[in-house]
Amino acid sequence: MNGTKAQNLSTERSNTIPEVTTSWAFSFSEEEEKERISDRNLMKGVAIPSSCFNQLKTKKTAVIIGESHVSGRVFPISHSTYRLHFQIINQKLRRLGLKTYTPEEINKQIAQAEISAALNNDPDAALSAAERLGANFILRGVIRSRSQINPIVNAHEVFMNMAFTLSDASGRTVADAMARSDSWSGADTLSISLELVREKANSVIRRLYRNYCKHRG
Repeated sequence: MNGTKAQNLSTERSNTIPEVTTSWAFSFSEEEEKERISDRNLMKGVAIPSSCFNQLKTKKTAVIIGESHVSGRVFPISHSTYRLHFQIINQKLRRLGLKTYTPEEINKQIAQAEISAALNNDPDAALSAAERLGANFILRGVIRSRSQINPIVNAHEVFMNMAFTLSDASGRTVADAMARSDSWSGADTLSISLELVREKANSVIRRLYRNYCKHRG
């Protein structure tokens, strides 16, 4: 009798494990599918002429990201530290059909000093970087943060924004957009900037290319 109960209990447990695992796997795939749908729908409802956007798909864009320091100068990010920031922006552009470069391709062709100069609005550096890569556009993202202690709750607060600028192969700015955050509690600026990129990347990309096509005529 006891042996029968033990056998039944063992069977019930073995039957429940695959169900839980399958449910979790399906949920994970569902989230990935939502992300893909979000990217496919990124430009829907945005007033961008299809002729302009189709022309953009034949061009190549180099994404460079920097961090503004207290001195006001912008320094290139470490791709090992900000890997996810770069990946999110790069992947969204690629899923739209736009051609981009990997960090390895960029670092192989452009010196860090030149990337730093381009991030600090040096048009000659942007022109040189575009020529070395054979890029049609340089998309610059600059992370700026400010932290303070909130005296009421005696906790760290971080205010952050990311400024994005699209330059053509001549180094001329052709579009820009800003992503701003409200105050965040805590002092982990890396995690906060990643959350900002995740939340705002879609709207920033829409505004950048809408502005580009609008002024292009």
